[in-house]
Amino acid sequence: MSDMPKTLMKVDKPMEIRKTDIKPILIWVAFIYFIPAIILGTIAARSSEDVEVVIDSYMGMSILISNFTMFFILLAMYYKKLIFDFKRITKKIAILILLSSLILLGFNFLLSYLFYIFEISVGNQEALESLFASYAIPLAISASIVAPFVEELAFRESLGSLIKNDYILVIVSAIAFGAVHSLGIPIILYGMMGAVWTIVYIKSDRNLTAAVIAHMINNVLGVVILFMS
Repeated sequence: MSDMPKTLMKVDKPMEIRKTDIKPILIWVAFIYFIPAIILGTIAARSSEDVEVVIDSYMGMSILISNFTMFFILLAMYYKKLIFDFKRITKKIAILILLSSLILLGFNFLLSYLFYIFEISVGNQEALESLFASYAIPLAISASIVAPFVEELAFRESLGSLIKNDYILVIVSAIAFGAVHSLGIPIILYGMMGAVWTIVYIKSDRNLTAAVIAHMINNVLGVVILFMS
């Protein structure tokens, strides 16, 4: 028997993706909490103005700088996985993303109506509206692109690498996501978002890009509403 042609013997190796670990969570915490605090503390210490005025003036800028810096660091680490997972998105996953967006849209309207009736403030939303007045374009980019990628990497991909049980992952991810965004009654809204995007992540065979796209759709709609108002 003649030797098999080399072209038939060649087998494509699967793309090697960097193993996800807890590093994205640590980077996320550092750039959201510690680095803005250092920047604001340094500015306030060197300023002769009222400390509260200085902090209010530079808080938005500090947060945006931290967000974008963190985004590029994590993107450099995980862009191959994003591309790899994007190629794994099927028609079924696309429908799942669309369905999750519609569910969250309806849930958002329902809770917003209830919050309005009972005069419940959504702290995170009010903070966004305040920052939006001064940093509209950077905040729009941050909310639409930066936040979905970074938060899905931290709350879905990284937690998913630590928690193998799907049900526990949904619960832990939803609680963590909700607690970071708001405390009190509004945590229900953000917890629901976290739960839905975790389900998208799990049902798409832990596809990070699918969860990021679903998150992006929700945030883009929110940015459009802010611009219209």
